Amino acid sequence: MEIPKHATLVLNGQLPVNKTHLAFINDSSIIIAADGSLNHLIQNKIIPHLVIGDLDSADKGLIEKYNVQSIEIKDQSKTDFEKILIWCLEKKIQKISIFGIAGKDEDHHLSNLLTLNKFSQKILMEAFTDNYIITPIASNQKFKSFKNQTVSIMTFEKESLVQSKNLFYELNHTKITPSNFSIRNKSMGNQFEIETSNKVLIFQEIN
Repeated sequence: MEIPKHATLVLNGQLPVNKTHLAFINDSSIIIAADGSLNHLIQNKIIPHLVIGDLDSADKGLIEKYNVQSIEIKDQSKTDFEKILIWCLEKKIQKISIFGIAGKDEDHHLSNLLTLNKFSQKILMEAFTDNYIITPIASNQKFKSFKNQTVSIMTFEKESLVQSKNLFYELNHTKITPSNFSIRNKSMGNQFEIETSNKVLIFQEIN
């Protein structure tokens, strides 16, 4: 299988209802299912190219029926999400669009956000839910936006110094800690910019 530079990963959370998101997944050059998400994808008539994980949840009959390439990784010290990101790094994939990050089990949702944060300096990622785009960053980045888009900034680090441009409540090397201090801000136009000294997650409302 030829591996493209941009991959789509579907985790075993809630599949999007948003038809644009479902079409994006279906049209992707490579769709990677995280173990049991294979079952939900096929139920929604989306056939992944690859399933990766410890394969304790993926339906073996579906793998055979739809000729899905499978990679079994038994390492119990890592989540399936982590295993897939490491595989993507080894295959020199440069960007990943992630779906199924939220919903179902709350502990998995939090774990997935922690994993986004952990790998934010190693690979470009965007995670999509029906309500938000979640982007992990660790330096400076410009974001496409729209006026009055809700923008929240969160960190799992001890502290991050954050500077913003074109948000309603501007941040000027403001110290962000693991708290609700920097949530529910607003974009002032069709883009905004965030500069941070440490890893943060940017949440953007979907119009």
